[in-house]
Amino acid sequence: MAIRPLASIGALLAFLFSQSSSFAYSLEPAYAHLDFHWPLDVIVPPDDSGREFLLLQEGQILVLPEDRDAGEPSVFLDFTTRELEVDGRKTFTEEGLLGLAFHPQFAENQKFYLSYTMQNPKRTRLTEMQVGADGNADVETERILLEVRQPYWNHNSGNLLFGQDGKLFWSIGDGGMRDDITQLAQNTFTLNGSIVRIDPDTRTGSLNYGIPEDNPFFGKEGHREEIWAYGLRNPWGISIDPVTGVFHCADVGQDLFEEINVIKPGANYGWSFREGVTDFAGRRYDKPDDLELEDPIHVYDHVAGLSITGGFVYRGKAHPDLVGSYIFGDFVTGRIWALPVGADGDATGEAQVLHDAGKKNAFRVSAISADSEGEILLSDWKGNLFELVR
Repeated sequence: MAIRPLASIGALLAFLFSQSSSFAYSLEPAYAHLDFHWPLDVIVPPDDSGREFLLLQEGQILVLPEDRDAGEPSVFLDFTTRELEVDGRKTFTEEGLLGLAFHPQFAENQKFYLSYTMQNPKRTRLTEMQVGADGNADVETERILLEVRQPYWNHNSGNLLFGQDGKLFWSIGDGGMRDDITQLAQNTFTLNGSIVRIDPDTRTGSLNYGIPEDNPFFGKEGHREEIWAYGLRNPWGISIDPVTGVFHCADVGQDLFEEINVIKPGANYGWSFREGVTDFAGRRYDKPDDLELEDPIHVYDHVAGLSITGGFVYRGKAHPDLVGSYIFGDFVTGRIWALPVGADGDATGEAQVLHDAGKKNAFRVSAISADSEGEILLSDWKGNLFELVR
């Protein structure tokens, strides 16, 4: 673990000094002439086209222009007429269009997958769609795979990605509010607070998807068989390192700590028995003595930041000093870090601060993505995309 709870005023002052020292990187607008509303991620399809798709929380997917200096984006999908968020709210919300992933055989089958919220009843939906003859999303081909009821408007999570074996992962938050009030994160009868793994190309029984037989709870009574890992609060940023195959997940904390985990099949990440690596004071019942919890690889406290945004293990060419480091940030403080990790995904050194926005909410990093060249793109939820530069 790279940052432990601070035990003294001296440690606190040393930590603050380390966070306020000079930084080697700055941010430069990737599309200086464009403005985006609530960008959440940039996704590159596996079709060798080099296209970059921008996910907007309010309900659009744009294809970004090849010419970052002068080009204009095109609209690939528009869900803004759907009831994605409560009462059409236009302030901070965790509802909307939350995830996009392209099928590994997208070049042949033109299939892609979306995660988004719906109202009345409040739920998060996982759906499959195909590209139409005009090259854009054909909403008539939508096929609903799975829905999860949501008691509140926050902690929907919703990140999507395909594993190297072609199975689809979907991250789902604990249901919202505070203190895991619905007590869902440790409840294996539900999918809330978990990472789900399914096969969209097959069917299990009457389901619209297949449940892989190598899922850790397949055939186990008292468990949803779709669950790959659980005990998560609000995962925001999941990625698989293409070199090592390690699955990283950033999980947003509540009162004290933010954390990064290596996701393993069947593992329990502790929420809400604990937050980070400390017992959670708001838990409503005791942890069973025989329950094993998986430790995070990195924790930072709420002096350093207040809401983690996960990224990916950098494998690009522009920043040789960052190769093999997990790049992540904080939505509130705007800090960006690099955490060196080994072949097993565990931290091998201290997290280095690459950039500091200087004050809260000046740079609201909502995603850290790899572009078509594997380079770092940072989404500012307030409306633009940035490159990390020397």
